[in-house]
Amino acid sequence: MNFATDRSGSAATVRWGTVASGCTANSASATRTSITVNSVLEYQWYADLSLVPDTEYCYRVYLGATDLLGTDPSPHFWTQVPAGSTKSYSFAVFGDWGSVDATGNSHQANVMQRIANSGARFAITTGDTAYPTGSQANYGDLTETGSGISAVFGPSFWTIPGRSMPLFNPTGNHGFNSYGLVNWPQDRAVSTSNGRYVTETYCCLNGTTSGSYPSAWYAFDAGTARIYVLEAAWSESNVGTATQYKNDADYHWTASSAEYQWLANDLAGHPDRLKIALFHYPLYSDNAGQSSDVYLQGSASLEGLLGQYGVQLAFNGHTHMYERNNPNPWGMVSYVTGGGGAQITGPDHCSAFDAYAIGWSQSNNAGKACKAPIPTSMTQIYHFLLVTVSGTTVTVTPTDELGRTFDVQTYTFNDIGPDTTPPTAPSTLQATAPDPHRVDLTWSASTDNVSVTGYVVWRAGAQIATLDGNTRAYSDATVASGSQYTYTITAVDAAGNVSPPSNEATVTTPATINVVQLTPTDDAYVEQGVPDANFGIASSLKANTNPLQNFLLRFDITGLSGQTVTSAKLRLYCTNGSTTSGGAFHLATGSDWSQGTITWNNAPPADPTTITTVGPVVSGTWVEVDITSVVSGDGVLSLRVTKPSGAVWYSSKEGGHAPQLVLTFVGP
Repeated sequence: MNFATDRSGSAATVRWGTVASGCTANSASATRTSITVNSVLEYQWYADLSLVPDTEYCYRVYLGATDLLGTDPSPHFWTQVPAGSTKSYSFAVFGDWGSVDATGNSHQANVMQRIANSGARFAITTGDTAYPTGSQANYGDLTETGSGISAVFGPSFWTIPGRSMPLFNPTGNHGFNSYGLVNWPQDRAVSTSNGRYVTETYCCLNGTTSGSYPSAWYAFDAGTARIYVLEAAWSESNVGTATQYKNDADYHWTASSAEYQWLANDLAGHPDRLKIALFHYPLYSDNAGQSSDVYLQGSASLEGLLGQYGVQLAFNGHTHMYERNNPNPWGMVSYVTGGGGAQITGPDHCSAFDAYAIGWSQSNNAGKACKAPIPTSMTQIYHFLLVTVSGTTVTVTPTDELGRTFDVQTYTFNDIGPDTTPPTAPSTLQATAPDPHRVDLTWSASTDNVSVTGYVVWRAGAQIATLDGNTRAYSDATVASGSQYTYTITAVDAAGNVSPPSNEATVTTPATINVVQLTPTDDAYVEQGVPDANFGIASSLKANTNPLQNFLLRFDITGLSGQTVTSAKLRLYCTNGSTTSGGAFHLATGSDWSQGTITWNNAPPADPTTITTVGPVVSGTWVEVDITSVVSGDGVLSLRVTKPSGAVWYSSKEGGHAPQLVLTFVGP
């Protein structure tokens, strides 16, 4: 029991009992903490009662001999449904509240009255309690008034439902200080879950300055559910070089941070529970000013940790509107509920993750909506959620300040333990090789009891790629030409379960086709009638029977090591055609010659074997000669061309149309 008084007395007592035994059957002394509200010195009192689960009690509170409730009837409350019970119960969820101006806040007062009348056993916020800074004056009391004063404990606010229900208060960025811990003590829930509920020194990530801030996280059981109250917030006045979201993630949600490790251990230690998490920053939000917290998203942060251990529902605040989101890849549904009393806002865009969102535009004084009816009044936006747990069925009933319900959703969670079921094997894997250095894979989707979150591509038993759960195609660009490869695919889910492998798909890549064009290092014709004459710089290459002339070509071939030559074509430009023959082509028996010194007398003879003989040729055209049979790799190619009858001339290197050797080869 928690209550506050002036300092006119130094002792306070709570008298309590079951409804059947009477409201003053038992007595417990309270301990005090000194507080100051708007410069008024007060005591906050705390009394620890030993109670029986799922039982209706009533009580009265005293300062000395004075009954502080006066003529008010004794408030009644129910204790928690014990862990494991399948009895149905409800709790209220709301956030971003504790805000008053000089005239108060009628919207917030209406929401508080609706919560008080809802039948909820307890309430949980989504953070940002007491505006603007979460000071003790913002929290206030029953008598102090003014703008920003008594926004929580004023007579029209938490005083109404708080008489009969406990409240669990996650930390938000507004009031990221010790006052929240003082005003909402949580000894038992924290100790029984090995949680943390203290102020500690945080220093000095992302340029933030050293400061004393709350560390507040714990869990408790209520019937079939285990409920996690988490800290996902950071001081908006100490952002350093980063943002609120980034600082929160780096302080709280790295794998080595204290909160992350505590949560991972507690989730693993409670596998057979319906799990619900509440924290401030929104996983997904369709308001640009208070946007989705991308640092909490994904498998390596809070979202993935919750998903890995089967948390079914998450409730967030920060964005002052209502939004229900589609299940994430782990099957978890998240809500944004920020309509508890602070100035409301609305969705300013509509994302695929958004299933239903409503809010209000202050600038246009008009309703805003995504995939929902557009509100016609602000009274439709101020709201709370009544969450009813009945075994493994959960119903979430959003209720506005006038008691109207909307977007009611019922969820049945059959699998409340850890996910140990692997996905089915991917099927119909196919592999094609459209070019020598690429293999394309496609396959049919796996199925899973929760959801498939990824696929792994394997080649010859080695992992080569990891893809998300929506991708069912992959291109492997690390293959060599003319090679055979075998692939399989496996699917994974959020809990790390791995499917059996798909069918094998084997493919052979086509060989790489390369083409190079060479010009001769040397070319010249020689003439028998002038056996010592050199014609190396002549513009023509001549083959003739009268006078007897032959011409020679020399090519240096390199770069073919490891390649297979599939074609070697000699291309010559004809300058003087022949109706009988374009010449007989032979290997020269030697290659140690140059066009600057070659003569008839020192030219290497033609090999007796003819490579090929070309038929009639026409002046002004290119003649192509297939000499593939004599080119197999690197080396010097030396050719001698004769003319069985008549004459034929071709352009030399110096003639403007240099001879060409075009090589086609395949290889890696």
